[in-house]
Parts: sequence; C-alpha cells; structure tokens
Amino acid sequence: MDHNRNAKKLLEVIYLTIATVILAVIGFYIPVLMFLSAVPLAVLSVKTNEKVALLSAAGSYMFLIILTQQIVLATTILFAFGFAGIAIGHGLKRKWTFSEMFFISAGAYLFSLLTTILFLNYVEGVNQINQLITLRIKALEELITQIEANLHETGALLGDEQKYADFFSIGKAELVRIEYIIRLFIPSFFIISSAFSGYLALMSSKAILSRSGYDYKYFPAFSELRISRSAIVVFLLSFLLSSLATQQMIRGAFANIAFILSMVFMVCGLSILDFFVKKAGIPGVVRVIIYLIVFGIMMLLGIIVPFLHPVNILIILTLTDSIFNFRKLGYKGENHG
Repeated sequence: MDHNRNAKKLLEVIYLTIATVILAVIGFYIPVLMFLSAVPLAVLSVKTNEKVALLSAAGSYMFLIILTQQIVLATTILFAFGFAGIAIGHGLKRKWTFSEMFFISAGAYLFSLLTTILFLNYVEGVNQINQLITLRIKALEELITQIEANLHETGALLGDEQKYADFFSIGKAELVRIEYIIRLFIPSFFIISSAFSGYLALMSSKAILSRSGYDYKYFPAFSELRISRSAIVVFLLSFLLSSLATQQMIRGAFANIAFILSMVFMVCGLSILDFFVKKAGIPGVVRVIIYLIVFGIMMLLGIIVPFLHPVNILIILTLTDSIFNFRKLGYKGENHG
C-alpha cells in the first residue's frame, strides 16, 4: 500500500515538473501567460512539501538549460516562476488569509522581477530599465514618423500639407514628456504587473487545489473583491499631496501610490459590475465579451468627454460602493475553518 502511494506521489511530482517546464516555455513566447508556470510548483508544495517543490524547481531548471542551451536564459525563466510558486504553495498549505496570500504572491513576483533585472544588469553590463525605455521611445518615434509621412501624403492630396505637419511636430515635442512620465511611473508598472500576475497565479492554484479536495472557500470570488475605507483615505491624500508637493521625489512617490490605488479601484469597480451581471445569470465568456464591447465604446466616448472614460467610471463606482455597500457583502478572506 505504501509502495503504491509513494509511486503515485512520484508520478505526480514528475507530471507537475514537466507541466512547469512546458508552461514556462509557453510563457517565454507568450509573456502574459508566464504566471501559469508557477501554478504546478505551488500545487506541488501543498500536496507534498516545500523540499519536494524545490527539487522539482531544480529539475525544471535542468530541463530548461537543456532545452534553451543558454544558462542565462534558463535562469531568468526560473526566476519568473520559482520564487512565486514556492511562496504561493507555502501560504496555501498553511491556509493564510486572502489578504496575506495576495501580498505574498504579489511580493514574490515583484522580487522575481527585480532579481531578474539585477541579474541581467550584472551579466550584460547594461541598465535594463534604461534600455527598455529607450527601445519603447524609439518605437514610438518610428510610429510617429510613419504617421507623419502618411499625413504629409494626405495633406498634399487635400491641399493643406502644412496643417498636418504642424500637428505632428507637436506630437514629437511630447516625446520628452512621455519619457519623463514612463520613468516616473516605473515603480507603479512593476508593482501593478506583479500584483496582476500574483493574483492570477494564486487563484489558478486555488482552483486546482479545490478540485483536489482542498478547502479554500473562505477566499473571495472576483465578484466579491472590496476595497477598505482606509485605502480610499490613502488614495485621496496621495492624490492631493502629489499635486501640492514641491519636491520632485516626494511628488513622484505620492503620484505612484495614487496611480497604484487607482488601478486597484478600477479592478474593484469591475468586480462590482461583474457581481450584478453575474447575478443576472449571464455566463462568464459572454460577460467578458460584453465588458470588452462596453469598455471599447466608453473609451471612444472618453476621448470626447474624459469623465466617461471607463477607468474613471469604475473608480467612482468603487468609491461609492465603499459607502453604500451595494452588494451587501460582509468581510471575507480569512480562514475560520
């Protein structure tokens, strides 16, 4: 009996290790799916223990070196799922609260991102952040140049070439400001992307483990996400201080806090919307299609009337829900089992 059980566990370790490698390779070519590669490792940590998960991560690393024939590339891929998978599995095994799990998973991805950047800085001797910004600005310049050439042709046909040329000369002048904004909000981009990956990896791991009989019913569904009133106070203060502060570093810090919280509010606003649409009995795939269509229309209207931009609407919805609690939700996210 013990022999059969051990053989079954060994096979499960092998299957999950192979799944990790396959998902990591897919994530390399489709970066938005890289979060999936941490899921098998997290599941393995819960079903066995962290030592077995570490051995699985080491085995995955060896497979990646063989597949890529590049140690540096294999190492960066390992960083993308290793820390997060172990951290998520560690917390789920101990049934930490949803808030704790969210911060741990997001923190693990942020640590992975920063470690990867520092590692590549050391190996390549190039500042990866500066290189990324330079490439993005260069791509934007090429796009503007191409559009400008097209507008010159259009203007020549319409007999008002100078008008179009003047329009896009202003666009080029804005590149300096765009680069400043990108540099200012780099911390926000890192934190938001890490939180997004962390949440998706956490909920994917939870879904798989729930199917295997593990109880995580205390986790809130997406349609039950809420923002605390203290976060609203921090958001309002940060937004105000980012406008009033005179020192650039302090202003930048408050601006990043306000931006990060505004994205959190946007997600919670979408959660509120999803609660009522889901309550109407509309299937998940259909809900996504409806959201995309509505958001597309709202974004077009937002160009004319900025107040109608979907991000603004969702933030206002979140702020309003924090006062009136439209969904009549109690506190959820702590393990009482």
